[in-house]
Amino acid sequence: MAHPFPDGTAAVLSRSVGETAASFGPRDAGTYRRLVGPFLPKWDTLARDFMSLPLTALPRDPVTLARFGLVGLPPSTWLTRRFRDERARTLFAGLVAHVMAPLGGLATSAVGLVFALAAHARGWPVARGGSQALSDALAAYLKDLGGSVHTDYEVKRLDDLPPARAYVFDTSPTALARIAGFGSHYARYRYGPGVFKIDYALDGPVPWTAPRPVPPAPCRSARTAPRSAPPCAPPPARAARPTRRSSSPSSPASPTPPGPRRANTSSGCTAMYPTAGPATSPTPSNANWSASPPVSVTGSSPAPPRARPNSRPATPTTSAATSPPARPPDSS
Repeated sequence: MAHPFPDGTAAVLSRSVGETAASFGPRDAGTYRRLVGPFLPKWDTLARDFMSLPLTALPRDPVTLARFGLVGLPPSTWLTRRFRDERARTLFAGLVAHVMAPLGGLATSAVGLVFALAAHARGWPVARGGSQALSDALAAYLKDLGGSVHTDYEVKRLDDLPPARAYVFDTSPTALARIAGFGSHYARYRYGPGVFKIDYALDGPVPWTAPRPVPPAPCRSARTAPRSAPPCAPPPARAARPTRRSSSPSSPASPTPPGPRRANTSSGCTAMYPTAGPATSPTPSNANWSASPPVSVTGSSPAPPRARPNSRPATPTTSAATSPPARPPDSS
């Protein structure tokens, strides 16, 4: 999940804690890691204890639940004060907004933490077939229990319903008063702000303008490192070295476009990524996420030797972006 901002940047909530923290910027990356770090390894037990509240039995891990309560019981507006920049504050506020209550309410911090931890631990699953699949599954379960579903029928009064011990209405208060004959009992009911959601079916990736955040070191080897370790971060871009000048004075020297660069790290893994020009960053600010080259992480292997320029004059090369085309040599 990404929260874009008007300046072209975005805060990203992904499975990787490192990638999420990197999208918040250096001032809040460590704060976010320390916030979710103590609870993520114990997510399975914490989720069961949290969903059992109010407790019907003893918690499986009372220490972790109590520690989570110290962080989650205060209002989310208190918790977001830990962050210094708007990226982390805004994304966390969006997580808390799922509770459909004021962000300053009691225990709203716990809601935001649960959504964030669930995204890192298991991801946010989407039902195959869309939301209609959920309705179909619930209706099928009701039919298995002996119930039935009737649609395209307006209930105007209680006599339109079959006899039952209890009725459950999923209507507005004024509609319930009209059906049940309560008169003007809910005439002064004040409705809250309306909420709606729109899901778009896209025919391709979203053309994000924000660069995809790259988590910092430590890097990992794709063959041996666990999934939770962040991938290698590419080194800062360096200017390309120009080729050896030609012995012909009429042929101007031009830099050779660099190829894929190899970044060796202290942990024994190697990150390869292509570059777009002599002095371009591997993740430019206007990069398209769907078109940006992925970082390929391989196992530890010695870097291949660089090709040394021979003593013969190098063939002049041209780059449309950095140098003018070479002129033909003078016939004289």
